[in-house]
Amino acid sequence: KQWYQRRVRGACSIVESDLTHSLNIHMDSTGYVTGLSMYSPVEECTGKTTSATSFNTHCSVSFPTVGASPDVHTFIQMKEKEEKKKSEESQDKRSFLAKYWMYILPVFLLLMMSMGGQ
Repeated sequence: KQWYQRRVRGACSIVESDLTHSLNIHMDSTGYVTGLSMYSPVEECTGKTTSATSFNTHCSVSFPTVGASPDVHTFIQMKEKEEKKKSEESQDKRSFLAKYWMYILPVFLLLMMSMGGQ
């Protein structure tokens, strides 16, 4: 019911403004219509009639403004540099024995103890 009342008031305001109104077509970034807006210079209906015989319609189309896009290429280069720096820092330059002595020593001791009785 409220929608119907708005349409009646909209038609009445167009008649009272001598058939003058503005129509705005809202589009999305791909070109599809997302909405329509109708405006009239007269907001309230007083019951006035008009002698105009044709519509005076101003039509406009509005698209969303596109914001600045991120600089992805520079960001990717920065991340690659950081990863390369981290991988160079995290490489362990110790020898095999220096890295794994704690695993080799118990195995060596077990072998020596098992062979010690012979």
